[in-house]
Amino acid sequence: MSDQNRLAIEAEHPTGWPALSSSGPWPEVLKVEEGIWGKVHGAPTDFRWIAASPGLDLPDLGPALQVGVEDRPTRCAFWRVLDDGRALAVYAYPSRAVDAAGRSGFLERRVFLWRPEPEVSALQAAAALLSRVAQPWTVPEALDFSSPVWHRPEHVWPLETRFLRSSREDSDRRLAQGLSRLREAVTEASLKGFYLRWLTDDRPAVLEAPEPLPPEALPALLLPLPADRAATLSVAGWIPSSRVAPVALAERWPVVVADRLLAEARTPEPEQLEIAERMAAAVFEGNPALLGHPSEPTRPPVRPIPASVDADTKSWLMRVQDFVENPEARWLDPQTFPEPPALNPVEASLLAEWRDRVQATLPPEADAWQWAAKLDVLASLIVAGAPEAPEARAMPFLSHRVPPLLWVARFSAEKRAAWRRRCPDDLERSWSKTSTEIDNRGLPDPRVQRAAF
Repeated sequence: MSDQNRLAIEAEHPTGWPALSSSGPWPEVLKVEEGIWGKVHGAPTDFRWIAASPGLDLPDLGPALQVGVEDRPTRCAFWRVLDDGRALAVYAYPSRAVDAAGRSGFLERRVFLWRPEPEVSALQAAAALLSRVAQPWTVPEALDFSSPVWHRPEHVWPLETRFLRSSREDSDRRLAQGLSRLREAVTEASLKGFYLRWLTDDRPAVLEAPEPLPPEALPALLLPLPADRAATLSVAGWIPSSRVAPVALAERWPVVVADRLLAEARTPEPEQLEIAERMAAAVFEGNPALLGHPSEPTRPPVRPIPASVDADTKSWLMRVQDFVENPEARWLDPQTFPEPPALNPVEASLLAEWRDRVQATLPPEADAWQWAAKLDVLASLIVAGAPEAPEARAMPFLSHRVPPLLWVARFSAEKRAAWRRRCPDDLERSWSKTSTEIDNRGLPDPRVQRAAF
């Protein structure tokens, strides 16, 4: 199919992609904060905000964007979704700065911060912002880095909040262009490999490419994925590092583009091979209809409970399984549902597989945020039952409404002490902080409709 015909199909059916199924009305203006993160030329300070608009309330950007030791500086783009739902469109480029110690070769980053708006798809926001952020910052003539004021880390050059004119049609056009750029950058076989790694839960899921993915192509890569998952995914359009720790990388970047695989791939199921082929073909033909029925499961049927599980744990798992397999169920009430028992590695892995199946089978009529709350309830069960398990460490919380310690908070003092002995200190601190933030915000019950959030 010619590119012209592909673009025609994509323009005619822009919301036929699963990732856009939750899209709502599009505002006329997108409000974004802008900042420049890097090193100040000649200053003794470390990485910092060089310039920022008033609403850019991120004191330290480094941890959110860390990808490893950046010893391969090049131009590349990132889409980073933060835990509170805000998102960053980022464009990195080699800096001209030489610090006070004579070092150079750093990356500087231009950042757009977007706050979620009711009924606006994060993926369409990514399409609207990534193409606009993708150019290096032009240093104003009036800016003098030799001034002593730049030796103070808190000194920042003021920028204005941006109000970007936009429309649904403009965003759809940018997504269609992103699909075109994606096809130019990688082969269909490479795309199939990426979607297969995604389906088999390899994290980070790597898209092999010879060079950084064009900024517009980052959101296009996610179009075949379920809407609730695509809305929360962070994508690194390149890894400007020769030394990468895949586990640490996956905590921030579940999707990355790289010129090599970062870990050995898992063995896929036959159904997963077929689905990955359809995803890649849909992207290359620009036709979401090739994905098949949107309610078609993208995982094998739920794995049964092993016979080796003891009777009490089996009884509890059977109740969880009923929750997993019931498409109408969205919530387990901690006041009435039995507390999670201590789970062994096999049981924790089973529960994680069940959660993945729920994630992959969003019903067409379901509210994506309610479905995300269901996923987070299952994640909180894993946190409570097996805090030391790898599945717990890698478990994302998508709705920003369900505390990770939902069940642990209801444990007896003795059971909580036993849980703490199993839980790594860094995870307990992280989960406790997130749970406290959710509780302090006084957010509504996750079972209510999204419009009430």
